[in-house]
Amino acid sequence: MAYANGEAVVFDPNPVINILLRDQQQKQAQNLALEQQIRADMNKLKPDGIRSVDTPEYTKAYQNMQNAGIKYRLTAANTKDPLKRAQAYNEFQNYISDVTGLINESKEAKEREKLGYGFYSKNADKLDLDSYNNYMTGVKSPVRSGAYVNTQGKDISSVLFNPENFNAQKLATLYGSVKPTEKIVDQKELPTGQFKVSKVKYTDPKALAQIASTAFDGDYAHMKKFYTTQYEHALPGEIENLQSYTQKYLDPNFQITSPKEYAIASALYGKVEQDMGAETKGSAWRSQIAAANARQANSQQFQREMYTQRKNDKGNKDIRFAVDDMAEGLRLGETARVIGPLEGAAKSDTRVRWIARGVMNDKLMDELYRAMRINGSDNVTKNITREEFENGIAVVAVPKLDKNKKPIKGQFTYMAIPQDYANPQERLNKMINFASGGNGKPLPQNWYNQHLGQSTEIADEEVSEGEFDDTSEDEEITEEQPNEE
Repeated sequence: MAYANGEAVVFDPNPVINILLRDQQQKQAQNLALEQQIRADMNKLKPDGIRSVDTPEYTKAYQNMQNAGIKYRLTAANTKDPLKRAQAYNEFQNYISDVTGLINESKEAKEREKLGYGFYSKNADKLDLDSYNNYMTGVKSPVRSGAYVNTQGKDISSVLFNPENFNAQKLATLYGSVKPTEKIVDQKELPTGQFKVSKVKYTDPKALAQIASTAFDGDYAHMKKFYTTQYEHALPGEIENLQSYTQKYLDPNFQITSPKEYAIASALYGKVEQDMGAETKGSAWRSQIAAANARQANSQQFQREMYTQRKNDKGNKDIRFAVDDMAEGLRLGETARVIGPLEGAAKSDTRVRWIARGVMNDKLMDELYRAMRINGSDNVTKNITREEFENGIAVVAVPKLDKNKKPIKGQFTYMAIPQDYANPQERLNKMINFASGGNGKPLPQNWYNQHLGQSTEIADEEVSEGEFDDTSEDEEITEEQPNEE
């Protein structure tokens, strides 16, 4: 306030100062509340119960989450732009989900280790030790490594010597005829206006149970004696767990009182609902929608649409369709789409295989890796790393010829492509030429017109020792040293 007299005017600043102080105190209180909430969210994600092998990945994920939390707090305190605040919040929530998922995956892996050791105790005299050790090495690897991922979904009973000719792979293929579908199990709206959608891969339990029941009655793949033995030597609590799972998804009154019911429950266990994680969908901001529309022309969806259009326009004789379909199969890990055209183009004495950890035993993989580095047809093949080799490669092996142009038994020249090869279309085209007996250069369109009358599909198969090189049981792959002339 101001007071006037004949000499001066006096201004009182106290009311304005009080308003500024109250505003500052209010902002400090809001920032403190936000910081406390962020700390509370992060404190819930302690590494209690995770395996030591997963600690480096957890530390990295937790640091990312901390950084995102700091960024969100600073953004919320220093900007009024709702879009930037929403983006910072969404990023923080995604890192929270990543850490949460890592913790859960590590705990699940710990349980799988326990199950593996228990399985060994019960079946020590029936184990294929190489298969068991490979399986446990993968299970004990970091949960986000390729070695661990390759063991997911693999039935541990596959490491047994097959009693009475029991064929676990044949039975797994039968159950695999029931195709899973995606199912939304939870959907929550976030403050940003987006939705956090949790999905599972759902397989019909009634269909699995019916197949298992019919297969058991017919002793499919010699399964009766196998499951009878499993039932009679079940671990403590194992039948209760199988029974509880089957009651949840199939029939609340289901009881395991015989080997057949044990086989049905085993067919269902762990397969009905498989967690696919959560993803954030939707957007409340027009600018995000506009940006997404602008990026759509370069998105994978757009590429798939163009790929489908080419197929409709040209059919599968078109060179672009053939190699694009193979490239898409390579990216998705659908190996039949990669191997099929190569197999269709190959001569009768040429070998085409998909090689990866778990598909071939360690001894044969070591021999093949060395042979490829020596007898690779080009630098790409010779320089494939061990990690790429184990994660998955498509390989064509063409027999070497003697002076009379006859194949030399057990000696090959190799051409390969790893699964993560960038822009693979041209190389896949070269491999088709190589498999057909050519020089490994790209094929012209007229070759496709003559040879690819229809698409070729083959089933995925497990490569076993002796199957790749056509040698007898007491022969091994011969690594021919380069001629020195």
